[in-house]
Amino acid sequence: YLLVLQALKKAIALAPNHPSVHKHTIRLFHDGLSESGLHPKVQQLLTEEKDLLLNGQSLDLFNNSFLDKNPHSQLHRVEVARSLLVLDPTKKKEAIDILTAVEGVGITPQIAETVERTIREVFPHDPQVSNEYKTKVHTIFKHASYFDPNP
Repeated sequence: YLLVLQALKKAIALAPNHPSVHKHTIRLFHDGLSESGLHPKVQQLLTEEKDLLLNGQSLDLFNNSFLDKNPHSQLHRVEVARSLLVLDPTKKKEAIDILTAVEGVGITPQIAETVERTIREVFPHDPQVSNEYKTKVHTIFKHASYFDPNP
C-alpha cells in the first residue's frame, strides 16, 4: 500500500482532476483502510495521508465533490459511478443515474460507446440498463447504428 500511496501522490501532483487518479484514490483508501492485517503504523499513515489528500473529507463526500466539480464530463461521471459502487454496492440505482445521464453532459459517439461498454461491464446481469442508455444516446446520435435500439 505504501508504494501505491507514493505513486498516487505523484499522480495527484501531475493531474489531480483526472478520472483515473480519482478512481485510484478511492480504491487505495477504501481497500487500504478496510484491510484488517495491516501493520498499525501503515494503517496510521494511510489515515493521515487520506485526511491530508482529501482535506479531511470522507470517501463518500470526496466522490460527491468530484462529481460536483465535473458534472459535464461523462468520463468523470463513469469513475464517480464506479467509485460509488466500490464504496456502497447497494447504491446501484444512484450509480446508474450518474452513468446514464446524457443531457447537459459533454458526449461524443466515442465516449458514449465507452460508457455503454462500462455499463455492460459494471452491470453484466442487467442488459436493460445498457439498452436504456443506448436509447437515450440514439436520440442525440440518430445516425449512429451502434446506438440504434432496433438494429
